Amino acid sequence: MIEADFTKRYLSDAEMVELRNNPQYQVWDKQGRKCPVCHGDGSEAGTFRLDGEEHECPQDAYGHVAIQKAKLYWLHNIPNDFQKLGPFPTNTPERAEAKEELDTYLENFEWYQGTGAGVTLFSKTLGTGKTWAATYILKELVKRGYDGWFAAFYDVKGYFEIEDPEERKFKTHKVRDSGVLVLDEVIAPGTSNQQRFFAEKLEQLIRPRGDMSFPTIITTNMTPQDLEGEYPRVFSLLMAKNIPIEMTGSDARLSEEVEKRNLEIPANRESWPIW
Repeated sequence: MIEADFTKRYLSDAEMVELRNNPQYQVWDKQGRKCPVCHGDGSEAGTFRLDGEEHECPQDAYGHVAIQKAKLYWLHNIPNDFQKLGPFPTNTPERAEAKEELDTYLENFEWYQGTGAGVTLFSKTLGTGKTWAATYILKELVKRGYDGWFAAFYDVKGYFEIEDPEERKFKTHKVRDSGVLVLDEVIAPGTSNQQRFFAEKLEQLIRPRGDMSFPTIITTNMTPQDLEGEYPRVFSLLMAKNIPIEMTGSDARLSEEVEKRNLEIPANRESWPIW
Protein backbone atom coordinates (compact mmCIF):
# COMPACT_ATOMS: atom_id res chain seq x y z
CA MET A 1 0.00 0.00 0.00
CA ILE A 2 2.91 2.34 0.75
CA GLU A 3 5.29 2.17 -2.19
CA ALA A 4 8.60 3.82 -2.99
CA ASP A 5 7.07 5.13 -6.22
CA PHE A 6 9.20 8.27 -6.44
CA THR A 7 12.53 8.93 -8.09
CA LYS A 8 14.00 11.66 -5.86
CA ARG A 9 15.21 10.01 -2.65
CA TYR A 10 18.01 12.28 -1.45
CA LEU A 11 17.67 15.99 -0.74
CA SER A 12 20.48 18.46 -1.32
CA ASP A 13 21.78 20.73 1.45
CA ALA A 14 19.86 23.64 -0.08
CA GLU A 15 16.67 21.58 -0.21
CA MET A 16 17.12 20.59 3.43
CA VAL A 17 17.32 24.29 4.34
CA GLU A 18 14.03 24.85 2.49
CA LEU A 19 12.47 21.83 4.14
CA ARG A 20 13.37 23.03 7.64
CA ASN A 21 11.52 26.28 6.92
CA ASN A 22 8.28 24.44 6.13
CA PRO A 23 5.86 24.81 9.08
CA GLN A 24 4.48 21.30 8.61
CA TYR A 25 8.01 19.88 8.85
CA GLN A 26 8.71 22.02 11.92
CA VAL A 27 5.68 20.60 13.74
CA TRP A 28 6.73 17.05 12.82
CA ASP A 29 10.27 17.77 14.03
CA LYS A 30 9.10 19.16 17.38
CA GLN A 31 6.77 16.21 17.94
CA GLY A 32 9.59 13.70 17.82
CA ARG A 33 9.87 12.89 14.10
CA LYS A 34 7.42 10.01 14.34
CA CYS A 35 6.18 8.42 11.14
CA PRO A 36 2.87 10.10 10.26
CA VAL A 37 1.46 6.69 9.29
CA CYS A 38 2.73 4.00 11.69
CA HIS A 39 3.94 6.44 14.40
CA GLY A 40 7.26 4.61 14.68
CA ASP A 41 10.58 6.40 14.96
CA GLY A 42 11.53 5.53 11.38
CA SER A 43 14.48 3.34 12.34
CA GLU A 44 12.84 0.18 11.04
CA ALA A 45 9.80 -1.05 9.17
CA GLY A 46 6.52 -0.70 11.02
CA THR A 47 2.88 -1.60 10.64
CA PHE A 48 -0.39 0.31 10.65
CA ARG A 49 -4.03 -0.67 10.60
CA LEU A 50 -6.66 0.36 8.08
CA ASP A 51 -10.17 -1.08 7.64
CA GLY A 52 -9.44 -3.62 10.36
CA GLU A 53 -6.41 -5.02 8.53
CA GLU A 54 -2.72 -4.68 9.28
CA HIS A 55 -0.42 -3.24 6.61
CA GLU A 56 3.34 -2.81 6.34
CA CYS A 57 4.90 0.63 6.68
CA PRO A 58 8.13 -0.28 4.89
CA GLN A 59 11.78 0.59 5.32
CA ASP A 60 14.24 0.37 2.43
CA ALA A 61 17.84 1.27 1.69
CA TYR A 62 16.92 4.97 1.63
CA GLY A 63 15.08 4.98 4.96
CA HIS A 64 11.50 4.89 6.17
CA VAL A 65 9.43 5.22 3.01
CA ALA A 66 6.49 7.15 4.48
CA ILE A 67 8.82 9.71 6.09
CA GLN A 68 10.80 10.10 2.86
CA LYS A 69 7.60 10.71 0.93
CA ALA A 70 6.28 13.19 3.52
CA LYS A 71 9.54 15.16 3.34
CA LEU A 72 9.29 15.29 -0.44
CA TYR A 73 5.75 16.65 -0.23
CA TRP A 74 6.65 19.18 2.48
CA LEU A 75 9.52 20.39 0.32
CA HIS A 76 6.94 21.28 -2.33
CA ASN A 77 4.52 22.80 0.25
CA ILE A 78 1.81 20.15 -0.26
CA PRO A 79 -0.52 20.31 2.77
CA ASN A 80 -0.64 17.35 5.14
CA ASP A 81 -4.35 16.87 4.51
CA PHE A 82 -3.77 16.21 0.83
CA GLN A 83 -0.71 14.02 1.29
CA LYS A 84 -2.99 11.23 2.45
CA LEU A 85 -5.56 11.61 -0.31
CA GLY A 86 -5.05 8.89 -2.90
CA PRO A 87 -5.78 9.02 -6.63
CA PHE A 88 -8.85 11.07 -7.43
CA PRO A 89 -11.94 8.86 -6.82
CA THR A 90 -13.96 7.36 -9.64
CA ASN A 91 -17.08 6.43 -7.67
CA THR A 92 -19.40 8.55 -9.87
CA PRO A 93 -19.51 8.97 -13.66
CA GLU A 94 -18.53 12.64 -13.30
CA ARG A 95 -15.49 11.83 -11.17
CA ALA A 96 -14.48 8.96 -13.44
CA GLU A 97 -14.51 11.32 -16.42
CA ALA A 98 -12.46 13.92 -14.53
CA LYS A 99 -9.96 11.26 -13.42
CA GLU A 100 -9.49 10.16 -17.02
CA GLU A 101 -8.69 13.74 -18.05
CA LEU A 102 -6.24 14.11 -15.15
CA ASP A 103 -4.43 10.91 -16.07
CA THR A 104 -4.28 11.90 -19.73
CA TYR A 105 -2.59 15.14 -18.73
CA LEU A 106 -0.09 13.27 -16.55
CA GLU A 107 0.65 10.71 -19.25
CA ASN A 108 1.45 13.51 -21.70
CA PHE A 109 3.05 15.95 -19.28
CA GLU A 110 6.45 15.87 -20.95
CA TRP A 111 4.85 17.37 -24.05
CA TYR A 112 2.47 19.70 -22.21
CA GLN A 113 5.40 21.03 -20.20
CA GLY A 114 7.14 22.11 -23.39
CA THR A 115 4.32 24.52 -24.19
CA GLY A 116 3.51 25.50 -20.61
CA ALA A 117 0.05 23.94 -20.78
CA GLY A 118 -1.52 23.57 -17.35
CA VAL A 119 -5.00 22.69 -16.09
CA THR A 120 -7.85 24.88 -14.85
CA LEU A 121 -10.12 22.94 -12.49
CA PHE A 122 -13.34 24.87 -12.00
CA SER A 123 -16.82 24.35 -10.62
CA LYS A 124 -19.82 26.44 -9.68
CA THR A 125 -20.13 24.80 -6.26
CA LEU A 126 -17.81 24.10 -3.33
CA GLY A 127 -16.32 20.77 -2.40
CA THR A 128 -16.32 18.99 -5.76
CA GLY A 129 -12.71 17.86 -5.34
CA LYS A 130 -10.80 20.56 -7.21
CA THR A 131 -7.91 20.75 -4.73
CA TRP A 132 -7.87 16.95 -4.40
CA ALA A 133 -7.45 16.72 -8.18
CA ALA A 134 -4.81 19.48 -8.29
CA THR A 135 -2.68 17.92 -5.55
CA TYR A 136 -3.06 14.53 -7.22
CA ILE A 137 -1.37 16.02 -10.30
CA LEU A 138 1.32 17.78 -8.26
CA LYS A 139 2.14 14.72 -6.14
CA GLU A 140 2.51 12.51 -9.19
CA LEU A 141 4.84 15.04 -10.82
CA VAL A 142 7.10 15.70 -7.83
CA LYS A 143 7.43 11.94 -7.33
CA ARG A 144 8.85 11.84 -10.87
CA GLY A 145 11.39 14.49 -9.95
CA TYR A 146 9.70 17.63 -11.30
CA ASP A 147 10.02 20.90 -9.39
CA GLY A 148 6.68 22.08 -8.01
CA TRP A 149 4.97 24.29 -5.43
CA PHE A 150 1.51 24.46 -3.84
CA ALA A 151 0.22 27.94 -3.02
CA ALA A 152 -3.18 28.93 -1.71
CA PHE A 153 -4.36 32.05 -3.53
CA TYR A 154 -5.29 33.63 -0.21
CA ASP A 155 -1.70 33.19 1.02
CA VAL A 156 -0.15 34.53 -2.18
CA LYS A 157 -1.99 37.80 -1.66
CA GLY A 158 -0.02 38.22 1.57
CA TYR A 159 3.42 37.30 0.21
CA PHE A 160 4.11 40.93 -0.65
CA GLU A 161 3.44 41.98 2.95
CA ILE A 162 5.93 39.56 4.55
CA GLU A 163 8.31 41.65 6.65
CA ASP A 164 11.31 39.31 6.42
CA PRO A 165 12.89 40.14 3.03
CA GLU A 166 14.45 36.68 2.65
CA GLU A 167 11.15 34.90 3.30
CA ARG A 168 9.31 37.30 0.97
CA LYS A 169 11.89 36.71 -1.77
CA PHE A 170 11.76 32.93 -1.29
CA LYS A 171 7.98 32.64 -1.51
CA THR A 172 7.49 35.02 -4.41
CA HIS A 173 10.27 33.18 -6.25
CA LYS A 174 8.49 29.87 -5.70
CA VAL A 175 5.24 31.17 -7.18
CA ARG A 176 6.94 32.81 -10.16
CA ASP A 177 9.66 30.28 -11.00
CA SER A 178 8.58 26.79 -9.88
CA GLY A 179 8.41 24.34 -12.77
CA VAL A 180 4.82 23.45 -11.83
CA LEU A 181 2.58 25.63 -9.66
CA VAL A 182 -0.75 24.77 -8.05
CA LEU A 183 -2.60 28.04 -7.41
CA ASP A 184 -5.50 26.98 -5.23
CA GLU A 185 -8.92 28.63 -4.82
CA VAL A 186 -8.58 31.71 -7.02
CA ILE A 187 -11.38 34.14 -6.22
CA ALA A 188 -12.62 37.38 -7.73
CA PRO A 189 -11.39 40.69 -6.28
CA GLY A 190 -13.99 42.12 -3.94
CA THR A 191 -12.96 45.77 -3.92
CA SER A 192 -11.36 48.32 -6.22
CA ASN A 193 -8.25 48.25 -3.99
CA GLN A 194 -7.95 44.51 -4.54
CA GLN A 195 -8.34 44.99 -8.26
CA ARG A 196 -5.47 47.47 -8.28
CA PHE A 197 -3.36 45.14 -6.15
CA PHE A 198 -3.87 42.23 -8.50
CA ALA A 199 -3.13 44.38 -11.51
CA GLU A 200 0.12 45.68 -10.00
CA LYS A 201 1.44 42.73 -7.98
CA LEU A 202 -0.09 39.42 -8.96
CA GLU A 203 0.87 39.93 -12.57
CA GLN A 204 4.52 40.12 -11.50
CA LEU A 205 4.28 36.52 -10.31
CA ILE A 206 1.81 34.83 -12.63
CA ARG A 207 2.25 36.34 -16.07
CA PRO A 208 5.97 35.43 -16.32
CA ARG A 209 4.99 31.78 -15.91
CA GLY A 210 3.22 31.92 -19.24
CA ASP A 211 6.16 33.69 -20.84
CA MET A 212 8.54 31.00 -19.55
CA SER A 213 6.16 28.12 -20.38
CA PHE A 214 5.87 26.96 -16.76
CA PRO A 215 2.59 25.02 -16.30
CA THR A 216 0.13 26.35 -13.72
CA ILE A 217 -2.65 24.26 -12.19
CA ILE A 218 -5.53 26.52 -11.11
CA THR A 219 -8.52 25.67 -8.94
CA THR A 220 -11.41 28.11 -8.76
CA ASN A 221 -15.15 28.53 -8.49
CA MET A 222 -14.93 30.97 -11.40
CA THR A 223 -15.32 29.88 -15.01
CA PRO A 224 -12.38 30.36 -17.39
CA GLN A 225 -14.35 33.24 -18.93
CA ASP A 226 -14.78 34.82 -15.49
CA LEU A 227 -11.05 34.54 -14.83
CA GLU A 228 -10.22 36.30 -18.07
CA GLY A 229 -12.83 38.96 -17.34
CA GLU A 230 -11.65 39.69 -13.80
CA TYR A 231 -7.92 39.26 -14.42
CA PRO A 232 -7.39 40.00 -18.12
CA ARG A 233 -3.71 40.90 -17.83
CA VAL A 234 -2.82 38.15 -15.36
CA PHE A 235 -4.62 35.10 -16.66
CA SER A 236 -5.31 35.74 -20.33
CA LEU A 237 -2.15 33.98 -21.50
CA LEU A 238 -2.59 31.10 -19.05
CA MET A 239 -6.20 30.58 -20.01
CA ALA A 240 -5.18 30.33 -23.65
CA LYS A 241 -2.85 27.46 -22.73
CA ASN A 242 -4.65 25.67 -19.92
CA ILE A 243 -6.90 22.65 -20.29
CA PRO A 244 -10.29 23.43 -18.65
CA ILE A 245 -11.80 20.62 -16.58
CA GLU A 246 -15.19 21.28 -15.01
CA MET A 247 -15.68 19.50 -11.69
CA THR A 248 -19.28 18.56 -11.06
CA GLY A 249 -21.21 16.37 -8.66
CA SER A 250 -22.02 16.38 -4.97
CA ASP A 251 -19.92 17.89 -2.20
CA ALA A 252 -16.93 15.55 -1.81
CA ARG A 253 -16.29 16.84 1.71
CA LEU A 254 -19.57 15.24 2.79
CA SER A 255 -18.97 11.98 0.95
CA GLU A 256 -18.38 8.71 2.75
CA GLU A 257 -14.70 8.37 1.84
CA VAL A 258 -13.72 11.78 3.22
CA GLU A 259 -15.83 11.44 6.37
CA LYS A 260 -14.24 8.05 6.96
CA ARG A 261 -10.73 9.41 6.51
CA ASN A 262 -11.26 12.40 8.83
CA LEU A 263 -13.36 10.86 11.60
CA GLU A 264 -13.87 7.12 11.56
CA ILE A 265 -10.29 6.02 10.91
CA PRO A 266 -8.61 8.03 13.72
CA ALA A 267 -11.42 7.08 16.11
CA ASN A 268 -10.51 3.44 15.45
CA ARG A 269 -6.80 4.18 16.02
CA GLU A 270 -6.13 3.45 12.38
CA SER A 271 -4.06 5.38 9.83
CA TRP A 272 -4.37 6.48 6.25
CA PRO A 273 -1.21 6.00 4.16
CA ILE A 274 0.70 8.74 2.38
CA TRP A 275 0.11 8.34 -1.35
